[in-house]
Amino acid sequence: MNQQLILAICLLSLGQMLLSVSLLLSRARHSHVYYCLAAFIFLNGFITAGPVFSTFVPAQQTYFIALTLPALLCLGPFSWMYCQGLTSQTKWRFKLGHLLHFIPAGLGGLAAICMFLFSLETQHNLLIGEVDDDLLMSIEGNLSALGGLAIFVFVLLIFWLAQSGVYWLKSMKRLYQYQNQLKHLFASNSKKELTWLIILTITIGLIWCLMCLNFLADAIFEITLINLLSFKLMSLGFIWSISMWGLRQKPGFEGLYNSEKIQQELALNESVGNNETTNTKYKNSALTQQDFERIANKINTLFQESKVYLDHDISLMSLSQATNISTHNISQTLNAYLDINFCDYINSWRIQLAKSMLIEKKLTVLDISEACGFNARSSFYKAFKKETSMTPSEYRKSKSSDCY
Repeated sequence: MNQQLILAICLLSLGQMLLSVSLLLSRARHSHVYYCLAAFIFLNGFITAGPVFSTFVPAQQTYFIALTLPALLCLGPFSWMYCQGLTSQTKWRFKLGHLLHFIPAGLGGLAAICMFLFSLETQHNLLIGEVDDDLLMSIEGNLSALGGLAIFVFVLLIFWLAQSGVYWLKSMKRLYQYQNQLKHLFASNSKKELTWLIILTITIGLIWCLMCLNFLADAIFEITLINLLSFKLMSLGFIWSISMWGLRQKPGFEGLYNSEKIQQELALNESVGNNETTNTKYKNSALTQQDFERIANKINTLFQESKVYLDHDISLMSLSQATNISTHNISQTLNAYLDINFCDYINSWRIQLAKSMLIEKKLTVLDISEACGFNARSSFYKAFKKETSMTPSEYRKSKSSDCY
């Protein structure tokens, strides 16, 4: 019964993989980042397809097992490149230098080719069957070659575990930096924050830890911590999740790719992130105190007269166009002079308006959040509590009680 269930799960994974990959490849001509996700999903689907090969094409099972190693070594680079592509401020494309990431996978492919040089019977007995005296007699002349190959494969498996950990750390760092960049460029980030990818990356980290423990337990104590059914269920859930969200997600800065001027300014402004980076970046700023005051006054005047902060899609770039001040100089003024990032600055104006509207009691909280420029209720609540330490309802109630 378990075998049939495992086979059904693998077939579902393959079906989901094929559908997702075909959809992603149709979009890849617009952005290379979809190639990375398509390859990542395909490799995951391939790796989980072992029971399908053993059931329907048992004669090819040894080829599948041998090719699993290079497939595993490709997962880290493709996941990292997908993360890079989604968070890049410029349009991401494959470059020759990216091939360096696949050198370990090439070595894994070389190990697979070496395995293919032995007879099918030897491959089957080594990869699927048991090593007995008859097998040792039949390969007596090749024992040194097989021993060297086995050590080489074992080293690559250890490297894969380490490689996965390195790419996981790089991805988490990249996503953290991306979250900070959004705050300096956009006021409304609900569709750009990549929260799903952060959660998925953390989940991958937990699965990676389990796989490390399982690998060590199997190698040292011959104990299996994760049974095959559990592993296939995790794989199905993983492929389904990344397919569903990946098909919806566009690169966070995609709307900025077509403006050469914006790209140049973003390149100048690229390192803005946390306060330490900002202070270091603007320490030797060419802007004087008078320049900061002039830019701040111009922005304040624009906000008071035109209320541009009510625009759901306001960004650092649109503010730059409205004021005729470069994004770099606006960013310097907000961060170095006013000590606030772009997102919090816009939200502070919105919250001031929301507070007065809450006191009037003419609109619901949801209506007020939309009227003040927020495109999501959760964003309004989060910003309001950050500004006032109260929810909008608590603030309205507190002002009502003050009147009596």
